[in-house]
Amino acid sequence: MTRLQESGAGAIAGELGGKTVLVTGGTGLIGRELVRQLAKAHVRLLVPTRRPPARRPGVEYLRADLTRAAQVRAMAKRLPACDAFVHLAAALPDCRDCLAENLGALLSLLKVPAVARVARMVYASSIDVYGGRVGGPNAISERAGCAPATEYGLSKYLGEELLAWHCRTHGIPLAVLRLSQVYGPGDLRPIKLIPIALRNVKAGEPVTLFGDGSARRNYLYVRDAAGAVIQALRRPAAGVFNIAPEEQTSVAQVIRHLRRLLGNRLVVRRAAAAGRPRHAILAVEKAKRELGFSCRIPFRKGIAETVRWYFRNGVDRLPKSRLTINQ
Repeated sequence: MTRLQESGAGAIAGELGGKTVLVTGGTGLIGRELVRQLAKAHVRLLVPTRRPPARRPGVEYLRADLTRAAQVRAMAKRLPACDAFVHLAAALPDCRDCLAENLGALLSLLKVPAVARVARMVYASSIDVYGGRVGGPNAISERAGCAPATEYGLSKYLGEELLAWHCRTHGIPLAVLRLSQVYGPGDLRPIKLIPIALRNVKAGEPVTLFGDGSARRNYLYVRDAAGAVIQALRRPAAGVFNIAPEEQTSVAQVIRHLRRLLGNRLVVRRAAAAGRPRHAILAVEKAKRELGFSCRIPFRKGIAETVRWYFRNGVDRLPKSRLTINQ
């Protein structure tokens, strides 16, 4: 843990308190945690959203659908000057038009004067921009070329390029955070291993594991993901940064953790897999060196908090799905 991270909400308030930050995706998985942490540090937050939640001190929710240019223009008329812009909002991989939605929203936002003139930008990108570069046993650094293999990965990569061009043109420091596999309380996405495995447990349905489960991942707890964004706001460093824990967890280990927490309720069916296990490991030395950031939550603790949250709040809200797990 770095000295910056140890300093907590008081230091964040000292550095960011009183500033105004526009946060898109502020009601999503990472955004909710980011808003909670920044509001606690007395940062003024502006959060566009289709469905504003209950009011909270220090947070102004602005009703707007970012995929509708007319609504973004209407929001722009009532948006005050901002010190920083954090772009978390994104249509997810299972969205039919995620490329058009993600790029369209970003283009509309960059035409908003209050966004175009900020002093700093932070963009939440994804491990998916590496595409085919990921899969081997070695960690991928930021120097590896991007080769998106999905529409979602392409949308994230083009978002990086669009923001880089804008920030070069206007002299704005930009931090691009390439996040590994994010998990944690509140994740209701029907395409992720942990939430769907938990839903299947409650429904009495099995999960299917193709291969031996040896594929390794960097599972990034949502609180750490939000912490990385805060570090990027606090530090002047610009560039591209991989954000992931150094801890590597295999799919088989995830299943063992779930069985430890759930007992025999998790039923796994095994099936043969074609090809070698595809790992997804990011090198994080640059983020440690330039952002002063490293993850704080070990997977054992994060998965326990996640399981506890789901069985108190969220399992019944997960869509019904039969999960297959590769390798």
